[in-house]
Amino acid sequence: SEMESSRDESQTEFIYCSGAATEVLKVGSCRLLSGQNMLFLIIPGNPGVVGFYKTFMQTLHSILGYPVWAVSHAGHCAPPDSMDMVLKAVMLFPTIERMSQTPQGKVMTPWLCQLRYLAYLPLFLLSLLPDSLTALLIRLIFSSIPSLDPCVVRPSVELLSGDCAGGLTSVPQLSHGHIMVM
Repeated sequence: SEMESSRDESQTEFIYCSGAATEVLKVGSCRLLSGQNMLFLIIPGNPGVVGFYKTFMQTLHSILGYPVWAVSHAGHCAPPDSMDMVLKAVMLFPTIERMSQTPQGKVMTPWLCQLRYLAYLPLFLLSLLPDSLTALLIRLIFSSIPSLDPCVVRPSVELLSGDCAGGLTSVPQLSHGHIMVM
């Protein structure tokens, strides 16, 4: 049907943003046309991987009809081999930076600091596996979730790749994404 075809219409584009590889996921119009006065721009939370938002973007586009784009955090994507990673971006969030000063943070921070070492070895080993095997493991781990969106498997694999896995062990909490209407 027409609604299903518009839901599937998406394009991934990799660009350099101040020298850092950046992924732009576009649903609907892949380029802005003259006279088009509405665009939904999604800025992900941490981790800044746009693939997690694909189903939401397709749904938003199919309901409202306007193009929906999402921009990864610079350096938070797995670019094609043809792209040179000149630069990487590391984003710091004041909420996370000062979390240890909150009442609950004073209790949890020592525990989290010690427990993070348990994550290093499994994440390192996962980053060495081929993507197809990592995807199989992710599907197996998430198989108990009946409403699992299959779109999350690919971004999860990218998140566990060598470049991204190091950042996972240093971030104690995920932040919320933002949606901007331009």
